[in-house]
Amino acid sequence: MMIFEGDYVRLTSEHVFLRVEEVLAGDVVRLEDGFNVLASPMFIQEVKSADEYAELEAQAAVQVIPVTQHNYGTIPAGYDLVVSEMGTDPFADGFVVYGWDELDMFNWGITHPVLSYVRTIPLTASKVFRIHPAMGA
Repeated sequence: MMIFEGDYVRLTSEHVFLRVEEVLAGDVVRLEDGFNVLASPMFIQEVKSADEYAELEAQAAVQVIPVTQHNYGTIPAGYDLVVSEMGTDPFADGFVVYGWDELDMFNWGITHPVLSYVRTIPLTASKVFRIHPAMGA
C-alpha cells in the first residue's frame, strides 16, 4: 500500500477520509487529527490522492431545510439543528445545537439568527448514489 503526504485515507472503522500529514518510519502515517496509524489494509481501507479526494468532495451531498412555523418542533432523524447568521451558509458557517433549549444558553455572536435542519451524506455514500433534493431521501 503506497501512501504519500497529502493523500487522504479512510480507516476501516470510519466513513470519512482524513488527510495524511506525514509519513513516518516503519510504515506509519500521521493523520490530520494527530493520530498515527500503521499503513496496512488492516487499518486503512481506502487511499485517495489529493486530486481524487477533491473530485469526491465535489460530489458530497449536503441537505439544508430552513426551519419554518410549519416544521418547527421535532428535529428530523439524521439532521442537526443549526443556527447561523442570516445570508450565510448554515453548513459552513453555522453552529450545531443539540436541542431547542440550547438556543438561549449561549451568546452566539449572531445578530440575525436563522435556524436550519442540516444533514450531510458521507463522501463514500454520495459516490454510490446521488440524492435529488426534491426526493427528500
